[in-house]
Amino acid sequence: MARLIKQDKVLKEEFQRRIKEMVQKEKEQKINRIDEQVPSFLSWAVKPLASLALDMKESKNQDRGESGEFNVFLKLKLLLPNEWIIMNDIVIETEPNQFAQNDHIIIGPPGIFVIETKAWSGAYTGYKDYWKRKEGGKWVKCPSPTKQNQRHAAMLSIWLEKMGFSIGLPLKDIIYPIVIFTKAQWLKVSECSMPVYDSGLGLGIHLRRHKEKILTNDQIDHIAAMLAHQKLDQSKKEKEEGKEIGPTCKVCGEAVTEKVMRFSMERFNGEIFCYKHQKGNGRRLYAKRN
Repeated sequence: MARLIKQDKVLKEEFQRRIKEMVQKEKEQKINRIDEQVPSFLSWAVKPLASLALDMKESKNQDRGESGEFNVFLKLKLLLPNEWIIMNDIVIETEPNQFAQNDHIIIGPPGIFVIETKAWSGAYTGYKDYWKRKEGGKWVKCPSPTKQNQRHAAMLSIWLEKMGFSIGLPLKDIIYPIVIFTKAQWLKVSECSMPVYDSGLGLGIHLRRHKEKILTNDQIDHIAAMLAHQKLDQSKKEKEEGKEIGPTCKVCGEAVTEKVMRFSMERFNGEIFCYKHQKGNGRRLYAKRN
């Protein structure tokens, strides 16, 4: 059974805060455009309705996505062996405020698999990374999940290079993007840049067919550790204030070195404890709090 490693809670919260700020700014820009498109005597009524519609759409998409992602995770965890690591909802920052939010990153001996999950219902067709969905009796263009995941895979390669990770091969050659639809009633795909599946079972079988031994167990664990406890690109203001977000002990919050972090993650199933709290009492205190 595959192992699950989670991204550090403090790190994830900071990423989500920054992403939320960016989304809010985009939302405000869309609402402000109403002034340019609607007469002033109507904008006071249209703006609240537009804001509500954007909030409802975001909430609906998030609920669907989380449901689909969890179902995929369960199937992969059962299908993949213990040397594999599953990481869900992983955010990376390649440049300040330039994020990629990955539904799943799966790390195993054959390489790194970047999974984009779409809980879209209805009928979809993809041809050479151009996608359409059926609305009524017509096919209309829709956002391309394969192009989106191409970007995620490319950003992960850039991020790993920035972190100094190297195995003697081009990193892009060991990163495999894949898309999975969890609720589509009809799906047809031809000549896209990556595999596209309509079930977690099909995806799990695809991963198990990869028999290459490119990454060692230590390299698999090291990649997972870097993703789980990466350092944030800091703003000028944060640097001046001396703030730094990196790997910290789950009990006391003290910063730990990369050596201590890697030892703790390997020994305590992905959790980080400082040297002092690697003893039983510290871990029990953390377990009681959570």
